[in-house]
Amino acid sequence: MKTRTWTAVWVDDMPPSLEPGNLYISVKHRLTEHLCACGCGAEVSLPLGRSEWRIEYDGESVSVSPSIGNWRLPCRSHYLIEKGRTRWALAWTVNEIRMGQARDRKAKTTDIARKRRKAHWLSRILDRFRRP
Repeated sequence: MKTRTWTAVWVDDMPPSLEPGNLYISVKHRLTEHLCACGCGAEVSLPLGRSEWRIEYDGESVSVSPSIGNWRLPCRSHYLIEKGRTRWALAWTVNEIRMGQARDRKAKTTDIARKRRKAHWLSRILDRFRRP
């Protein structure tokens, strides 16, 4: 497996073509994109959010969590980006992939429900102030 170093590139909108070793980060769109770490050339998009991926940037190096599993790509690569370097992870079985996807769906559903409850609660308070 290739060892790749990553450079954080902050953008508003994603460029039409991606360069190897660049992790493009758009806060505006809550999204990162990069070329797969294995070198296959596939573009990998990662949505950012509480139940999605998170980035950490210390001013010099970038980290992405959780791991990046490209299960739908022919390469099926699985890796982490930690402090600007690729750390390869073990391949998952079909059953592990299904369990991980189910866990991710549940986390996303829980996060959406939490946001709705919060919005509903806040709306009720704001409505009190809006009443004539």
